[in-house]
Amino acid sequence: GSPVDLYLEGQDQHRGWFQSSLITSVAVRGQAPYKAVMTHGFCVDENGRKMSKSIGNVIDPRDIIEGGKDLKKFPPYGADTLRLWVASVDYTGDVAISPEIMANIGKNAAMIRNRARFMLGNVFDFDPKSHATSFDSLPMLDRHIVCEAEAVFQEITESYNAYAFGKATKALIAFLQELSSLYFELAKDRLYISSPNSMRRRSCQSVLRWLAENLARVLGPVTCHMAEDIWQALPGAAADKGAESVFLAGWVTPFPGREGRVGSKDEGAEAYRNILKVRETCNVALEKVRKAGDLGLSFEAHAHVAVASAGEAALSLRRSLEVVAASPHQDVDSLRWLLGVSQADTDASAPAPAAGELLAVEANEESGVTVSVSRAAGTKCERCYIHCSTVGTLEAHKPLCARCAAVVDEWRAGQGQLQAA
Repeated sequence: GSPVDLYLEGQDQHRGWFQSSLITSVAVRGQAPYKAVMTHGFCVDENGRKMSKSIGNVIDPRDIIEGGKDLKKFPPYGADTLRLWVASVDYTGDVAISPEIMANIGKNAAMIRNRARFMLGNVFDFDPKSHATSFDSLPMLDRHIVCEAEAVFQEITESYNAYAFGKATKALIAFLQELSSLYFELAKDRLYISSPNSMRRRSCQSVLRWLAENLARVLGPVTCHMAEDIWQALPGAAADKGAESVFLAGWVTPFPGREGRVGSKDEGAEAYRNILKVRETCNVALEKVRKAGDLGLSFEAHAHVAVASAGEAALSLRRSLEVVAASPHQDVDSLRWLLGVSQADTDASAPAPAAGELLAVEANEESGVTVSVSRAAGTKCERCYIHCSTVGTLEAHKPLCARCAAVVDEWRAGQGQLQAA
């Protein structure tokens, strides 16, 4: 019926079909035939030339999907990658396409799939009904990630509504890259080393499951096949997911316990976001140590954090460190886990290492933080790689730290119960 939601055509139709339709509809019905008009540019090659059969630079969409005659030059990318290219470009002007451009888009599609694979692979034993952790019970790191994801999902939603697909795609890719470099890295110890039913593992799985579900939803309008693949790979029956298909599941849903508060500030999340500045400075110091050959893995390090006593940024950072230090989830939120080192302390709790022990010092004037790196005390645990004074003290588990020994004993006890049953 008229008016339709959207008229979509090339920019050459401003004085063509768009105008003729408008004039006719106004004359006959007294209203425009459309609610909105979206115009787009034309495809050009990497040199900005229009696609032309005589030039021989035309790219057949079928070659992108199924592969061209030269598979090295144009391998089969599939329909999702072609759709991702469309959603990535600025369609308000002419858009370039070439084998090199599609190769880059293909890398982005693979990156999205790999991030989804990580989430799905780590929630294989997660039951939302019995294992889910509500927002207020999450560690501060998890609450920070949920709040960041809420902001990104909101930006994507607004961009889709404004037909700004490029902006939505850019926001999603940037978020997934940040998610991989920060949250996934910090999550590995929780997911692989912790006891299966521990709070630190189940809370992380709660976040990953929620992220995977909503990733499928926001991918649906663009990479529809990948979105459905993710949805079908989510553990549990359709009733657990809320729908048999992602395209019947509605739009983004709030994290459990966050209903009615989406977008609102959370003190723990804000504090954690602020102390990420310490991680950035520490990473620079650790890289110096690696290049010098003094240390290998970051778990070989001890980090001492000093914060200036004056300046707005420094005082804000001090307050945030105090908030995070008071977290009841120190097995997730403590400074050493954030920095990825075996031991960490601050000038508020311990003196700086002696000059002879220092391996590197890095200061950030803007945030007022200084990180001093020295060698971690203790022996390396063969299971988690953390350097700890408890390694070698347990007769039954000489190569393990006390934490890993407890997890192994719990696992063995569980295996014995299964065999007895």
